[in-house]
Amino acid sequence: MKTKFTPGPWRVEAGDVHVFSDRILIAGCGAHSDNFTPNLRETQQANARLIAAAPDLLAERDRLRAVNTELVAALEAMRKACDEWAAEFTLKKRGMDWGVVNDAYVKCSVALANHKKRFCVLSERHAKRKQRGKG
Repeated sequence: MKTKFTPGPWRVEAGDVHVFSDRILIAGCGAHSDNFTPNLRETQQANARLIAAAPDLLAERDRLRAVNTELVAALEAMRKACDEWAAEFTLKKRGMDWGVVNDAYVKCSVALANHKKRFCVLSERHAKRKQRGKG
């Protein structure tokens, strides 16, 4: 996917409220206010630093999506292995405590279901934001 924004890194000079990439102005967080706003300059600088972090945050999001895919695959493989093991061996042949094996299987299944549910909710939120033009 081709980026549709100025590639990073973005930076904010010390004490400034403007975000730059090379010599390109990305954003200005300074605003004039008729009202007295305590710590206005500090808030503007914090906003600028947050905006400057956007390319890094986007890259981290993409990295975490890849990790999530790997984790789901690993959990599914573990659950499949438990299924195969249970089908192949009986409690008597292995001389193991079936309760321990069953507990591990249940925990793996629950973890996989919860992980998929959380990831699907986050993916749906991202898709909705993208449709609204905010993603």
